[in-house]
Amino acid sequence: MNYKYLTLILLTNLATILIGIGTAFSHEPIFGIGPHTIHKYGVGLETEFEGSSDEWALHFEAIFGVTEDIALTASLPYQVKEETGLSNLLLRGKWRFYRKDSRGGSNQAALALGVRTPSLQRGPDAFGYLLAATIGKEARREYFFSGLRYMLNTTDEHGFKPGDVFKYDLAVGIRPVPAGYEAPDLVLLLELNGTYTRQATFRRQNSGKHPERGNKLGVGPGLIFSYKNIMLKAGLDFIVTQASKRVPFGDEVEFVFALESHLSPFSFIYGK
Repeated sequence: MNYKYLTLILLTNLATILIGIGTAFSHEPIFGIGPHTIHKYGVGLETEFEGSSDEWALHFEAIFGVTEDIALTASLPYQVKEETGLSNLLLRGKWRFYRKDSRGGSNQAALALGVRTPSLQRGPDAFGYLLAATIGKEARREYFFSGLRYMLNTTDEHGFKPGDVFKYDLAVGIRPVPAGYEAPDLVLLLELNGTYTRQATFRRQNSGKHPERGNKLGVGPGLIFSYKNIMLKAGLDFIVTQASKRVPFGDEVEFVFALESHLSPFSFIYGK
């Protein structure tokens, strides 16, 4: 394992938190995707651990606010399984095309497009294309999110094509104690996450070596804790069905643990 690489990511995010100029957070699902963006010229950095009992990955993600409603994101994972190494770089743009604020909260909707590059060391060795749509409602006490994602995989130079992946998610949340920006803030979530993977093919024939085809459905709790420009996210996803078969509750668990910070390094441009 390349510990120098892992240490660099962690130290980078820690330094960002220590020197950053705080900006307020918007909350998003832990396992899914939400409609929120980041403020204009804002920068967000996130280090995220995710995985299951037999594999895990460390993601380093950076987001930049082009406008109040358009954000660009780059995500690079370091995977650990039978072998370790850098996986596929994902570049994504999100457009929040609808936002309506009221005294009761904010309703929002967004579309996202992305491209996944061929693997640097680990992962699919071909391009993939992401299309996503999401809606959300954020109030002082309650939250609701729903999203759809489709990853269209292409064929690599050897004739292998991973199965396309369709993900759907639903999340509800509650803030037990309403808090202002200067106070610590806690949000509790319950998420339902589904994945349908199509059959992989090799030279246009079904690939028996990659039998991941089928549905996977999970449900689990999560929490988001934020204070000024620092946010901590953690969640568990208990798999209840996989490949159309029931899974005993607790036998397969996926997890996410993430640390995120927001900055305003270009605040001199717009006077904030």
